[in-house]
Amino acid sequence: MRKIITKAIALLITLNIATFAQQKGSFTDSRDKKTYKTVKIGEQVWMAENLNFNADSSKCYDDKPANCTKYGRLYKWETALKACPKGWHLPRKAEWEKLFSFADSTGKEAGKRLKAKSGWKDADGKPTNGTDNFGFSALPYGESFRGNFRGVGAEGFWWCATETQDKMGNTTGTKISFDTFGGAKLGFSSNFDLHSVRCIQGDEAETAKADTEEKAAKEKAEAEAKAEGEAYAKANGGTFTDTRDKKTYKTIKINGQVWLAENLNYAAENSKCYDDKPENCTKYGKLYNWETAMKSCPAGWHLPKNAEWDKLYRSADGTSGTQSPYNSETAGKFLKSTNGWEDKGVTGNGTDKFGFSALPSGFFDDRFFRIGNNGIWWSANEHEKNKDMASYRAMTVKSEKAEGTEYFNKKHSYVSVRCIKD
Repeated sequence: MRKIITKAIALLITLNIATFAQQKGSFTDSRDKKTYKTVKIGEQVWMAENLNFNADSSKCYDDKPANCTKYGRLYKWETALKACPKGWHLPRKAEWEKLFSFADSTGKEAGKRLKAKSGWKDADGKPTNGTDNFGFSALPYGESFRGNFRGVGAEGFWWCATETQDKMGNTTGTKISFDTFGGAKLGFSSNFDLHSVRCIQGDEAETAKADTEEKAAKEKAEAEAKAEGEAYAKANGGTFTDTRDKKTYKTIKINGQVWLAENLNYAAENSKCYDDKPENCTKYGKLYNWETAMKSCPAGWHLPKNAEWDKLYRSADGTSGTQSPYNSETAGKFLKSTNGWEDKGVTGNGTDKFGFSALPSGFFDDRFFRIGNNGIWWSANEHEKNKDMASYRAMTVKSEKAEGTEYFNKKHSYVSVRCIKD
């Protein structure tokens, strides 16, 4: 009986939250007299439909007015910034994140709970509809990508007011997307692309002030983190000169381990510079296949084993445990360098809290891949059954994670080497 009562109370709480979240209303845009459904979700009031105001450079999908009626219009970012009616604005990153957190605090099903109950399908035509718990009713309007319409019925993209830069250095906005599996995520988009607009209620002046304060707080936090990392490196750093080629490396001591604070750049047989350019070796070190990596570190140093990588990750993120290989959700943030991690203008730099200064040196597997985006380093552990494969560690521009790979890389691939002191 107690279990039944507990379940009933939980159900009532859920229903009350949903009812509270779905305080519905309407709003009429004085510019063109169009009326939109609205919904209060938590403390926020959103339009429950995509904007359909005929602003300059906005379009209907496939240039068909019927699509504007159903889905709203598609806008360039610069147009989207000023397209919402008075008293409403294009939501900032923090406002989207607040919506996602309210919809699902775990972050795994926010998209599913905000998507409409019909109209969504994957590439094979299989339904991927949401549950629309809060009346947000997100529809899969697709986008205009480089002048080509694509994705209607399968994907939905919405502009965010928080700015970034595209690959050409142009100031543009961040986009929001809901994926097939129910997630909701932030991403980069060019200022040439067209996406949907959802307006959120609020004064534009207050929004601009919040943007300025948010930017200042971020810059302050980044400066403080960088200063902390520099102080740690100064107190715990050193140098080492490789007698084989007289190259000198920075070193760093982290929780009893002494690491090279740079990727190895020893010209062993079966090593490469990315794109075969010597300047990439100077910046990122060389890339090695596994057999070469196992014997490439200088005397007194060695290629780290999984257990040594695990200790580094746990030292960085402050956890303990015995799982190996260990995947850390946050160690990448603390181990990555403070610059150099760039993906189409979206920065994924770290704080370099411990002076490890991990760089995105890319890799080689029949051709070169992902310099500036991915860092991959060999581990000394082989696969127990498949001796053609060995373990590796990885970090990426798009995540704060430091991966301890549950799978293994081919030994003939070329990746970076970090040596650890014997």
